[in-house]
Amino acid sequence: MGEKYSNALSRPLKMLTVLALTAALSGSFIGTVQADRSPWEYEAASMTKYGPPTSVYFDNLNIYVGRQPINHKGTVMVQAEPLLKSLGYQVTWDVTEKKLTAEQAGKVSLTFWAQRTEAEIDGQSVHTLPAAPFVHEDQLWIPLRFTAQSCGLAVTWTAKGSFVSVRDPNAQIHLRVGTQADNENTGQPSALIQYMKENWETNVQINLTSPKDFSNKTKVKIAAGDMDSLMLLGDAYEFRDDLLESIALDLSESLQSYPSLKELTDASNIAVRKIGGKVYGIPRPSDLNDAPFPALRQDWIDTLGSKQPVTMDEMFNLLKQFVNKDPDGNGKGNTIGMYGYVNANNLGSLAWVEHTFTGSPERFSISESGTVVDHALSKGQRQALEWLTRAYAQGLINKDFATIDPETAMEGVKKKNVGLAVLKFDEAAKLTLDKQGSWTPLSGLKASSNAPEIAPWNSAGGGMYIVSRMAKVDAVKVLEWLDRGIEMSETGKWAEIEGLKEGDRSAIQNLFGRNDLLKSNALLNDLAPETQKLYKEAATRWHNISYKGQTLPEANLLWSQGQHTEFIHKLNDMKIKVIMGKVSLSEWDEYVKKMASSEDYKTMIRDFNKLIHSK
Repeated sequence: MGEKYSNALSRPLKMLTVLALTAALSGSFIGTVQADRSPWEYEAASMTKYGPPTSVYFDNLNIYVGRQPINHKGTVMVQAEPLLKSLGYQVTWDVTEKKLTAEQAGKVSLTFWAQRTEAEIDGQSVHTLPAAPFVHEDQLWIPLRFTAQSCGLAVTWTAKGSFVSVRDPNAQIHLRVGTQADNENTGQPSALIQYMKENWETNVQINLTSPKDFSNKTKVKIAAGDMDSLMLLGDAYEFRDDLLESIALDLSESLQSYPSLKELTDASNIAVRKIGGKVYGIPRPSDLNDAPFPALRQDWIDTLGSKQPVTMDEMFNLLKQFVNKDPDGNGKGNTIGMYGYVNANNLGSLAWVEHTFTGSPERFSISESGTVVDHALSKGQRQALEWLTRAYAQGLINKDFATIDPETAMEGVKKKNVGLAVLKFDEAAKLTLDKQGSWTPLSGLKASSNAPEIAPWNSAGGGMYIVSRMAKVDAVKVLEWLDRGIEMSETGKWAEIEGLKEGDRSAIQNLFGRNDLLKSNALLNDLAPETQKLYKEAATRWHNISYKGQTLPEANLLWSQGQHTEFIHKLNDMKIKVIMGKVSLSEWDEYVKKMASSEDYKTMIRDFNKLIHSK
């Protein structure tokens, strides 16, 4: 493993707690955090006249440099004797000439003089040094870059993080990657790691995290100062500008060498973070139709002699049949029409009903004139609540929808007595393959016969990769690794690699994304032919529907800072009360009318319009 000296990047961040990070995200940015004292702090005090301390990271090199390196007038200086001895040199010191000589069999010899800006390599005088070596407390300090490069090592200065990386250019690159395991497969892809080691000359550590834990674990990594070199953020707009700039490298210049990655960051339909024109992340490729959406028990539909609904009236009637006509044939009358849950900010797995009636996959959208539209004030929102109220009153929705979380809801679906569940494409396929019902994604749904069809939509996409400021690998090398993996995914070349197992191919999808639900989908290929046909028809139909340019993923910047969340929570609570019959629709009308006329609400709308104009 590499040796790290005075990591000025990680020490301040290690002082952050998850609570402190949360405070930063909610509007109280941490700013400069006092760090624990480093082992070099007391020694560094005597070195201040020469320059401030700096960080040096030796990648996979067993190097010792003695005291903390310093930045002396723009040149990183280190103690000569411990560095050169770590590199295998015999070191001699001529007191009279104040000359240090370093020799090693089969290697170049090096000679330095105190207070002289010239050096010798193999006895030949070389160009002027960037800074003259100096003696402090009987130790000669010499320029790190010149010395390391003379020994055949590669030296990289990262201005953003103010640290130096030293590595053997002929050795393998060490890379740590963290991503979300969308398919819940968090096992280590051993064959994939070995393939990359042998063929890409990269020793990669892959950290796969389940979706339910991903956001919290990401924050813990940031708070602990233990970030991956290449790290996925589930939402490009989860963190404030100042916090993101403090943890992620500006990739604008590096991306010029990778047109495919740059194209991803320039795509108008994908959530990507740019601050002041600088690019701080790369979207993980995804199919924007890959979002939770109603799926139906096709086996129940077949048993009842029915068909997939097209309108919301037909959907209502089908759910009534699911509840009242014993579609599972067990005679217990315990079937549930639809199983759902709600979130603090929205109706969760019931939000598809709002989507159907409002025509928008999210509460806030962007009008053709470029202003924000709040669908909570629309006629469609009222129609959605009316439909849900009737469904709840007639027992078509699980009675505990307001109190359960997504994990509990999924466990309820797996009991196999539910007719409609809100699932992602692959989730429906997996339940079907696991014989937990025969699930088919719904397509062609509309509010009424003359209304437009809707389709699932994920405005956040597949998340955004950042190159951490704590990465000890050149950003170009990180981007090269990512570009290569994505290119192989998009061209289908991964399928040609022998020896990769199911877990490896699962990891490939989690790492490099998938821009088409139907492409390289192992779950889809394992379905029965007639079921596979229904899935392909649904995805193909979804692909004809787009909400590009209509959604506002940037709104999460406001939510993450705690802005206007009181409005969101109160409105959501009101919706739930309406659905459960505790508040009438007339009272809903009065509530939203009063809300829309308040100054706080008008401020929120102004803030949204500012976000739109800043895009």
